[in-house]
Amino acid sequence: MLKEYYEKLGVYISYDEKANGSIQNAINIANIFNCLIWPIKSIILPNRFTFPTTLVIKIKKKRRFFRGRIVDIKRDTDVSIIDLFEAGMYMPKLWIDIGRKNCHRFKTIVYVENLRETFQPSEVKCIRPPQRPCYIYFSGLDY
Repeated sequence: MLKEYYEKLGVYISYDEKANGSIQNAINIANIFNCLIWPIKSIILPNRFTFPTTLVIKIKKKRRFFRGRIVDIKRDTDVSIIDLFEAGMYMPKLWIDIGRKNCHRFKTIVYVENLRETFQPSEVKCIRPPQRPCYIYFSGLDY
């Protein structure tokens, strides 16, 4: 019970800038529109979370971390991923181009606000960078 009171379940992911473009493009979109639509190829179960919750991103092969506020998560069964890529809004151009070619591979859409660089959270110091999104209890992280 104390864990639920002091900590909140969030998502920890890795980001490959070589394959997906600079993370700065995503930050710029999040800052301009106060919303970033982040398509993810893995399944994330929205019913596991209370929103808003924390997103922590590790940049592949670098010791850089970013955090943001997840305001919603939708599964591919709840939203038309094809329509999101066709609309081409709230995502970096490279993500849109990749998504239009491979939209069937995306299983989850994460809606993110307030994305910015941060320190390495203590909760992930002993964890290898994830190959898929990980659910982690984060404490003491503001948005």
